[in-house]
Amino acid sequence: MVVSGALLNLITRDYVEDVRRLNTRFSLSDNTELAEHIPPHTFVGNLSGVTPGDCVLLMGINPFLGSGAEFQRLNIDLPNNCIEMWNRTGKIGAFKKWMDFQENYFLSDAYNGKHFTKIGNLLGRRWFSETYDSYDEKMRSRMVMHHHLIEFDVIPYYSKNASFNSKELAEAMETDPALMVHMDFISSIIKQTEPRWIQVNGNGPTKVMMECFVDGDVEILNDGNSLRTEIRVGYSKIGDTRIPVLMHKFLKSPNGPQSFADWDIIWETWNNWLT
Repeated sequence: MVVSGALLNLITRDYVEDVRRLNTRFSLSDNTELAEHIPPHTFVGNLSGVTPGDCVLLMGINPFLGSGAEFQRLNIDLPNNCIEMWNRTGKIGAFKKWMDFQENYFLSDAYNGKHFTKIGNLLGRRWFSETYDSYDEKMRSRMVMHHHLIEFDVIPYYSKNASFNSKELAEAMETDPALMVHMDFISSIIKQTEPRWIQVNGNGPTKVMMECFVDGDVEILNDGNSLRTEIRVGYSKIGDTRIPVLMHKFLKSPNGPQSFADWDIIWETWNNWLT
């Protein structure tokens, strides 16, 4: 278990106050409102176990507000219990169960296969074949992600369907105390893991990436015969680290890259740009 100073600064904040302030700032309500009863989602993936330089970061906008007993137990009760223990004892070990859940998420029963499995297969086949080929069909995607993928969100607070103006969000990340602390944590992830690149799935996250993080120009590339294989590439600067960024159409969209053939083209385009 690793709880960095940057992570500790984020998870020990008054998240209820932070969420209320952000809801007001972004005029969020009803299904777009950020949930004030849930501690921040910080990451999933084996953060303390990945090999620096041998992983990819996957960026989302903010976590989805689920429901049911399992969601309550893992995303609300578990972190709140850990925070309460920290407040009582002041010991880092108070966060162990929470961090263990997040670091082992891709191997856990809570794993969302509909959202992640395709990404794991795509990365494994092309970039992490040694890990991918070491496991059977049921586990190979999950093991690729466990060893080579860290997922994070730009906004660490849950909602059903939050929508943000990218320019307003970029400003908030430089001025809102909670988002500034969160950005320090994301920067610490990058320094710790030295990822090969940041991958961005879909038009919404791409707009956020381009407005908030891109450093320099963005190129639009397509070596295929369909718009499905169109990608945007560039560099982001988070903290003092500059890192390549791959932005592609949403995997679940009929207009997005669906087949391994589409991705063979995308990966070759991306590799050529990187080199």
